[in-house]
Amino acid sequence: MRIRVLATALVGLALSATAVQATVQANPVKYKFLSGSSVGALGVSVGTYHAQLDGKRIDVWCVDFLNHIGAGNQFYVNKTSLGYNPDLSKTRFGSLYNNNPARYRQAAFLASQFGQVTANSSNWGSLHAAIWHLLTPTIPNVSGQMATKMNTWLSFAAANYQKYYYNNVYVLTDVAVERCAANNPAAAPWTGCGKQEHIFIDGGLTVTPEPASMALLATGLVGLGGTVLVRRRRRG
Repeated sequence: MRIRVLATALVGLALSATAVQATVQANPVKYKFLSGSSVGALGVSVGTYHAQLDGKRIDVWCVDFLNHIGAGNQFYVNKTSLGYNPDLSKTRFGSLYNNNPARYRQAAFLASQFGQVTANSSNWGSLHAAIWHLLTPTIPNVSGQMATKMNTWLSFAAANYQKYYYNNVYVLTDVAVERCAANNPAAAPWTGCGKQEHIFIDGGLTVTPEPASMALLATGLVGLGGTVLVRRRRRG
């Protein structure tokens, strides 16, 4: 009986792994921006940036072309998970898209691709332009070959981002944005209020199991429990 209960519990855990409410961290976290990358495009640094979150050095990616940040800037951020059913109320762009996390998740998916391509102005510039266009569709202004490559990245993200979990992906938003939102909700995304918004991937992205794989896992666990139970009965 214990084996059967254990197998059932494991199946339930596997099938409900994504059914955890994603939240905003209750208390703001101390944040320090260290540096942008050494690759430039569109007049700015593109690619992987470096920062400290609560004293821990991390890699981050900018999703906010409208605002600025400088090396050594320190402030507090709201840390918003992009996991199941996220609350984007304290992010800069969440209200613009009715709390739908699709654009932020696609941005995170694209951020994970920087290490897969050669770090040069053309590759990283078009990739980062795609991230910025997800949240601000007309900014920055790109044309020619870079626009073509940017649109290819956008199509790639749309086709593939749902294959991954985002429970370990966070939007880091200056707490000043929350104050500006409270004072003037209609002014989103509050350009000029607070520092840039960044995405932090705490480890790599995790592939979402296919429905068939989940069913196979459930069947295997139940079968394992039943086999052990039968063996115990025979021994008795």
